[in-house]
Amino acid sequence: MRNMALSLLFLAWASVVNALPARHPDASATGFSEPAQISKMIVNTISKDLARDVELRVENLNVAAKVPKDAVLVDYNPRPPFGLITVQFESRSHPAPIFGTVVIKAHAKVAVAKIGIRHGETLQDSSISYEDRELTPLLQAGYFVKGSLVPGVRARGYVRPGAALTSANTEAPVAVERGQLIDLVTRKGSLV
Repeated sequence: MRNMALSLLFLAWASVVNALPARHPDASATGFSEPAQISKMIVNTISKDLARDVELRVENLNVAAKVPKDAVLVDYNPRPPFGLITVQFESRSHPAPIFGTVVIKAHAKVAVAKIGIRHGETLQDSSISYEDRELTPLLQAGYFVKGSLVPGVRARGYVRPGAALTSANTEAPVAVERGQLIDLVTRKGSLV
């Protein structure tokens, strides 16, 4: 008896809902975006915040609802947007924001050791090359792109061939070596 009452209540509710006008009639007219279109929108929006040499690849797109064609990507977190990020879309044809997650893989040409580099050895152009690598594992330690490697940078510990050069395995050049003679100039006078 109780199941029959629940069934009748559900049928009555469904007939009322179906009789209501659509909240957003233009949503059906605009259609919905395909996953490839959504991925392209994400890449185009995020690319504006990154260096132009960084190539983005979208994987595992997962949105909570269908994304209308007129939707725009309004927010994403975390920044920089590498790895698993959350995205938020807004649309005139959809009443509420649409949230989702996506995995962003970023690739760029980074400095890599061509040969083994000993501890304290100064990096030379002949000992490094630039190879396409995924940036997500390099974010914590940092990485060098073409033109960002400062002359005189030295290896901190042994750097094996094929290893990406990061701030963790390199150190800034030393201005004064141990035992080096230098001239000190002192000046007296007012500070102003």
